[in-house]
Amino acid sequence: MEKALRIVWATGEVDENGNPVTRRQTISVSPNATDRILRTR
Repeated sequence: MEKALRIVWATGEVDENGNPVTRRQTISVSPNATDRILRTR
């Protein structure tokens, strides 16, 4: 099963209605990746 990490962050900006602007990104990770592999990159 593929693993995915979804990141949502605030940009610090507001839109024309005064609402905070957020960005979203999803990163797919190979199912055989380990924390050791991810830390060395």
